Amino acid sequence: MIVSLNEVENACHRAALGVGLSQGLAEDASWIGASLVTSRPDGLARMLAALRQADSSHTRNPAFTRSDTGWVLDMGVPALVAGPALSDLLQAEPDQDLQIGPAAFPEIFDLCRAGRQPPPGEPLQVDDDLWRELLALAARTYVPASDTSRQRGAGPANAGADADAAS
Repeated sequence: MIVSLNEVENACHRAALGVGLSQGLAEDASWIGASLVTSRPDGLARMLAALRQADSSHTRNPAFTRSDTGWVLDMGVPALVAGPALSDLLQAEPDQDLQIGPAAFPEIFDLCRAGRQPPPGEPLQVDDDLWRELLALAARTYVPASDTSRQRGAGPANAGADADAAS
């Protein structure tokens, strides 16, 4: 399936919200996902694995311990939480050494260390099944259609106008 970079970013953002990450972490996940998809043949699979890791973890606060030479990241924190925290820490203290033990997603830490890079402009080829799985995580954020949700403003501003336009 061919998708645009914007579609990848939006789907990753929604999927991150769908697994319970905060708005700020979801914004980071959008560019991390886009970077993985544009830089690795297995990028979408790796992003989905990182989202699954975040979904199964209740830990949302990375722990850094001060050492004699810098900082040590305590493992057990999902990479989509720890990576952006790493980036923030390195911006605040760029001269500090940071030690990371064995990590499930070292490529996410590498991306967060490097910062957001300008992505290529060409369309992206992604696996159909992986794309559907990403969209299923994103769908967790959708409000089910109901009369109550429509009364509260969900859906088109004038549902009758849409029905008239379709006929």
